[in-house]
Amino acid sequence: MLSANLLWTQTTKKPFVELIECLDCKPQKLTSESLEFNFASESLVKSDLGFESILNNPNFVKLELNNAVMPNKLKVHNKLEFHNCLSDKKYLYRSMKAYYEAKGLKVFNYLPVTFHIVNGQNDPSFEKFESFYNKLSQKNQKNIWILKPGENTNRGNGIRLCNNISQITEELKNNPFPRTGAHSFIIQKYIHNPFLISKRKFDIRCFALVTVVNNVTQAYFYEEGYLRTASKKYNPNRINNKFVHLTNDAVQKKSEDYGKYEPGNKLSYGDFQKYLNSKGLQVDFLSEILPKMREAVKDTIEATYDKLNRRNRGFSFEIFGYDFMLDTKLKPW
Repeated sequence: MLSANLLWTQTTKKPFVELIECLDCKPQKLTSESLEFNFASESLVKSDLGFESILNNPNFVKLELNNAVMPNKLKVHNKLEFHNCLSDKKYLYRSMKAYYEAKGLKVFNYLPVTFHIVNGQNDPSFEKFESFYNKLSQKNQKNIWILKPGENTNRGNGIRLCNNISQITEELKNNPFPRTGAHSFIIQKYIHNPFLISKRKFDIRCFALVTVVNNVTQAYFYEEGYLRTASKKYNPNRINNKFVHLTNDAVQKKSEDYGKYEPGNKLSYGDFQKYLNSKGLQVDFLSEILPKMREAVKDTIEATYDKLNRRNRGFSFEIFGYDFMLDTKLKPW
């Protein structure tokens, strides 16, 4: 593993990450005259992927001849060293809360109401949650909450739905997913009015690529993605049935109805547009809904980019998957 030039793994391999060179971060101006190689302009492939913005970035680290990285010695991992700032639920929530507040915006206009609980019922955030919960109860509003492990989990592991305070306090006493160590909790208001496809829940999976080249962080949003559908009809009262509420592949593939309605419980963006058209909805997904999702993804990058590569590793990248839901007003969450 350590002798490889490119390592592609599901989880971060720290011994390999430590082999990736840390670059000097002093900004150096790079001009075309200072480039240490020649090329024929007619053979140069130009695109809108932003290479010029990398070269012109003040953080770009020019590699002099005496410290240039030879291709056969270059180390690249498909994991950013501190990717958990984006991939862990608690760190992402903290970053987005700080980001929106710094911009003078209300965080829960962009995220469902969320509380991060570290010390169970003794946590100050739990008191805030309990107060919010009681206000909803007094107004006879829907009070369904989703509990998620704050760290080191994916694929729906450790997620629970609760509709009363006693369930929630009981869950806080347990480790939601012991396999990956101790966990804090994210308690998040469940979107009880999701837009449905054929009376079933779905979410929208899209992707962003984050690259680090010579100490410059860039992000690219993929135009293509897909919808992941549930196998069972939506019923907010069936909170213990994961096939109703969780659209993760790792969950749905265990249902006897997996693939019954859509191959692999998947729909393309085009398929979704056809569904919207069939319901007489005058909305264009690609031009009206997807840009809002792309803007939300951009916000996550802006909120975390200075944390993802704190040791200034010279060359790394990672593909991040984002999951969005739409409510009945077609607002992405």
